[in-house]
Amino acid sequence: MAAPAPMDKVKDIEYTNWLKVTLALYYMKSGLHTFIQSEIDQLHQSLVKKIYGGPSVPLSPCTMCDASHVVRNKHSGVWTFPKQCSSYCDVWLYELLKLHTNPKSEKIYWNNSHVSSWPFKPWECAKVFMPRGQTPSNAGPAECDAQALLTLLTCCTHFHHKLSQQGQGLTHKISSMRNKVIHNGEMKVCDADRSNYLQEMIQMLEDPVNLKSLEGCKDAVGNIRKVHDCIAC
Repeated sequence: MAAPAPMDKVKDIEYTNWLKVTLALYYMKSGLHTFIQSEIDQLHQSLVKKIYGGPSVPLSPCTMCDASHVVRNKHSGVWTFPKQCSSYCDVWLYELLKLHTNPKSEKIYWNNSHVSSWPFKPWECAKVFMPRGQTPSNAGPAECDAQALLTLLTCCTHFHHKLSQQGQGLTHKISSMRNKVIHNGEMKVCDADRSNYLQEMIQMLEDPVNLKSLEGCKDAVGNIRKVHDCIAC
């Protein structure tokens, strides 16, 4: 089937809905930036204290260990470093796996992060919980797409008690929705789905445990409502 003419596509209501949903995903993830960065910083501080017995970290990064050295036992599913080092990289691996919802999964992408930076850079730890393809330039939430942040919220158990049970469920739903929308070959969303998707994002951002009172989440909710009501966009 031939592709529609440019102006016909632009005027297509379901294409406009698709644009609205993708824009709302951008506002949603932007609203989560400050919350996620703050929580990752706090988590990292607790890990440093737990691993080293205080706030001090090694004087220099480990030069022995690399993500390629992490191996998974095909029978037990357990991930390990074959050797120990003075920077306790094997202990960092152990502690990060304890925080993973599925620590024996094949789909933990250690190459997302620099192992030697785990003691020094909180965000390098966060990238362990994200989908593959995270690059060195990804140094914080602002460099992530919505799916990376949603996967972090889903796969890192630290965040599970930071959201209500409904909020956790919405995180899963929005993640699945995002994949469905982004990979829609015709780039179309019907009116009913558009309305439901935007409402689910608003509900997550208004989660009462931690998110509803945050200015970033309030701003995101306001922007998503404007997207919903926008006729020309």
